[in-house]
Amino acid sequence: MDLLSLPAIGHHEPHEVAWNDLPSRCILQLHWKPESGFRDKLAYHKFIPMVLHRHPLDLLISILHFCRHEPQTACWLGGLGGDENKIINAAPTDNAFVEYACSERARVLLNLSGNWTKQAGTIALHYEQFVADPMQIISSSIDCLGLVVDPSAIKVALDKNTLRVLQQWSNLHGWMGRPGLWRQLILAKDAAIIEQAHKNVFSAQGYSVEPDKSLTSSESLKLWESISIKSSTQK
Repeated sequence: MDLLSLPAIGHHEPHEVAWNDLPSRCILQLHWKPESGFRDKLAYHKFIPMVLHRHPLDLLISILHFCRHEPQTACWLGGLGGDENKIINAAPTDNAFVEYACSERARVLLNLSGNWTKQAGTIALHYEQFVADPMQIISSSIDCLGLVVDPSAIKVALDKNTLRVLQQWSNLHGWMGRPGLWRQLILAKDAAIIEQAHKNVFSAQGYSVEPDKSLTSSESLKLWESISIKSSTQK
C-alpha cells in the first residue's frame, strides 16, 4: 500500500499464507472467519484486524454485480454456504436474487464483519462514512494503528485511487460507490423478506430498512440495465 509504504499480500484462505516468510511489516488482505487458530496467527504476527461494515442490501447488490465479472467469488470463505453461480447475470427483481439474498451463503457473508467486530482489538469502519469523508476516516484509522502519516500524503493516495481508477480493473472492482443504491433497485416487498431473513445482521450493525414503497419492477430494471456492466460471457 503506497500510503503506508508497506507490501500488500492477498489470499483467500489462511493456509495459503506463507506465515513464516511474511515481511516484518505488511498488509494482509484476507476475508476469513474469526476462528481461534486464525486469530492466534494474526496475534502472533502482530496484525491488527480491520473490517468494513456496509448496509447489507447495498452489499448484496454489489455482490450481484461483481460476481458476473469475478469468478473467484466462489472462493470467498472457502465456498462456505454455497456460491454465486445462480445469480450471475440476474437482476435485483429476479426470484433468484431474492432466494440468494435469503440463503445460507448470504448469511455467512453478511455476518462476517459483525463477527470480527465482536473480537477485541478489531478496528471497524463503515462504508457510508468512508464515502462521505474518506480523508477523515483514513486519518482516524491510521491513528488507531498507531502510525503517523502526513495529511498531504493521504490526499495524494486518494487522488491516485479514485473510483474511476478502480473501475478500470479487469474484474471491475470499482462500480458505483453510491451508498443507498439498493433503494432504487430492491422492491419494498423483497427488502422486507431479506430483512426478515437476516434481522440479527441489520440490528447488530445498526442498519435500518426503509425502502421506496413506490418503486416498480420496471423502474428497477431500467436503472439496473443502465448502470450494470454486462459480463463478457453473457448471452
